[in-house]
Amino acid sequence: MDVHLKSRCVSPFDGGNLEGTAKDCTILQQQVDPLESWIESAAADGAKIVLLGDFNRNFWHELRDQRPARTDASGTSTPRSAGVLSRSLIEEIADGQPAAANLQILGEHCQLSDAGQALCTQGEIRDLTTPETQLLSSDTYLGCRNPVGLDHILVGPGINSNGPVEHLSIGSYGGNRAGTPNGKDQVLAYRITAR
Repeated sequence: MDVHLKSRCVSPFDGGNLEGTAKDCTILQQQVDPLESWIESAAADGAKIVLLGDFNRNFWHELRDQRPARTDASGTSTPRSAGVLSRSLIEEIADGQPAAANLQILGEHCQLSDAGQALCTQGEIRDLTTPETQLLSSDTYLGCRNPVGLDHILVGPGINSNGPVEHLSIGSYGGNRAGTPNGKDQVLAYRITAR
């Protein structure tokens, strides 16, 4: 399944608290249960699940957030009680229940120099500063307008991946990296080998 969830509620590290009252986060919060229901329903039919797309959420930041995944600190493997909100989209949809729906987020890797890879890794740990984001999006690094990955790939049991997902910069409609000289028409893409 390919998704494109509500934007502008990106990370708990930049004030995008999923449990917050901001309109965008409230809408994204409403998308959690239907997404988890689809995963559990597909798994019940024995389907091999690949869930990917633009979640508009930095899962790496959610996983590093030290707060409980729910506002009442309950575990994510049980249904949420009325009034309880989720703080972590990834922990809700990939809670391992039922076992057939045990999704795993695939690791990510930037095909860059050591310095570029270090900056990509920092983007998974914390919110990048404006100069860091500008450097990572420059032609000498990823060369795309938004270098922070909000797209993710999750796979269920039965899907084998050969290594991490690679961050790639591509032009509009899948064109190559050349694009315009300033790279502003480039977008972040991912490549994976799976079977």
